[in-house]
Amino acid sequence: MVRGLQVEFFGGLAVAIGFLSPLAALGLFAVSATAAWSMLGDKLPKYPIDAADTIASVRYMPEVLYLAMAAAVVLADSRACSSFTMVP
Repeated sequence: MVRGLQVEFFGGLAVAIGFLSPLAALGLFAVSATAAWSMLGDKLPKYPIDAADTIASVRYMPEVLYLAMAAAVVLADSRACSSFTMVP
């Protein structure tokens, strides 16, 4: 559990600073994917009405949002994600 917290803290810090952002976001992506996979059984409805009900349940999981944000940072240019670009 401690290593997961270290990855989340230092990975988020590295992404915020802009130091090796794609590599740090890849670690955050792995942590978020593990969290989403472990929470999937709890979030899915037992008797879904249709496929849209299942998709809506997965779409509103915060872990899926974290996965999308980490994937965007991995695929983007590291200079675009750096906080130093915002400072004049």
